[in-house]
Amino acid sequence: MFTEESILPVVKAYDFENWGGLPNFPCGFINYGYWESILHCDNDKTISYGERVDASKALYNKVVEKLSIDTSDVVLEVGSGTGVGANYVAMEWKPMKIVGIDATEKQVRIAKMLQQFNIIIQDGIEFLNCEASTLSIGQVDKIYSVEAVSYTHLRAHETSLHL
Repeated sequence: MFTEESILPVVKAYDFENWGGLPNFPCGFINYGYWESILHCDNDKTISYGERVDASKALYNKVVEKLSIDTSDVVLEVGSGTGVGANYVAMEWKPMKIVGIDATEKQVRIAKMLQQFNIIIQDGIEFLNCEASTLSIGQVDKIYSVEAVSYTHLRAHETSLHL
């Protein structure tokens, strides 16, 4: 079980302006990656920046490819953070629309700013600051969550749930 002493530093880190800007999360992704096809049990090898990015994308591939997304789909990403993952999914699978939701206002604000500067594509991606339980956007064809599942214990702590 998580204690307040063990989880508080993580909760404080999650409130950081841009977690994707931390060195352990390259290229804006905030997942730990899927490594099966990237590393082959070489414990002495230093992981390169490119391999770290490839592993982050590989985790998205592993999850999202199972959805069989097509160009007519409206897709929901739960826990979209700064939008880097939604942008990757939009570019790779080309759904009609992606709605990215995140409970952290700062992350959504960054995602929208990245859209304004054309770092994240603007057409077909919308970012909302809300929780999945309060969402009302109409029909959604596919739902995925890649990065938020690593941090669900943070929300449990905030609402006094015990895991």
